Amino acid sequence: MTVTAQSMKLLFSEFEDTEDHVIQFALDRASRLVDDTWNETDAVLAQSFLAAHYLAVQQSSADVGGRIITSESIGIISTSYGSATSGAASDVPMKATSYGQEYLALLRRNRPCVATTAVV
Repeated sequence: MTVTAQSMKLLFSEFEDTEDHVIQFALDRASRLVDDTWNETDAVLAQSFLAAHYLAVQQSSADVGGRIITSESIGIISTSYGSATSGAASDVPMKATSYGQEYLALLRRNRPCVATTAVV
């Protein structure tokens, strides 16, 4: 099954106003990390969640002029900004969005860590 901009908008209604070409770009980026070695059902979900992560990071970055929030306070409201070194959505940790966390869970299931020991 192929993930499309339309299927993304159905799955994630928060992106329904996002232009199709923007979603497609995120899907294309995500497809580079999710290949045909994945379980087919997991691959569709992983590509969708990873693309949603990229879109969410892009949108939140656009809201602050491309800057990164480096600290935030609640009492006497304070926000500090830093500049992104590359500005790429891939620089934001996957755990920063719920979409990224879902992707990581699928990644662990399809790419489990393997421990090796050296025999001397």
